[in-house]
Amino acid sequence: MTEALVSKVWSYCNVLKDNGVGYGDYLKQLTGCYGMRLFVISRKSEKS
Repeated sequence: MTEALVSKVWSYCNVLKDNGVGYGDYLKQLTGCYGMRLFVISRKSEKS
């Protein structure tokens, strides 16, 4: 599972890099995605 997650993150990083996103923006995008993922997980756990 960890390898799959790392692969997905690197894939997303490559897309950002290929589209000219700088390191600071790159980090903001990854942090935002991680935050959204945590929010979704917490909402799912509240409903069950």
